[in-house]
Amino acid sequence: MNIELNKLSEDTRFTLKYELKLGGLGSTHYYSLVHDKLGAAHIWISEREDKQDWFGGLGFHHTSPPDYMEDDPPSSDPCEWIGKPCWHDGSALIVHDNIIPYWSPGDHLFVFNKLIGYAIDSLKIEKEE
Repeated sequence: MNIELNKLSEDTRFTLKYELKLGGLGSTHYYSLVHDKLGAAHIWISEREDKQDWFGGLGFHHTSPPDYMEDDPPSSDPCEWIGKPCWHDGSALIVHDNIIPYWSPGDHLFVFNKLIGYAIDSLKIEKEE
């Protein structure tokens, strides 16, 4: 299941996408934001094997190294999210503490609003005037 959700933001500099992948251990929900120049951010949320709980992560894919990675080679080349070299960073704790407790499957608007906020801060997306 793929859903394009660009109606959440009128900012045309990035694309939002939701994807649900079903596998042997359960479902994984992918929420992504790809910026035309600065990189990408994504949140994934998966069921645990016992199907009683969720876990996930937040990833950032920068097109140029952030200050704290300036001497590091790219993490991926090419990056699956942006198709060119990227410097990847992320956090499972942010998703565990700030998204999963307030999320239910199908609550796409909540996750995308969080993702947009995290991406603006991490990828340094300037707000349109």
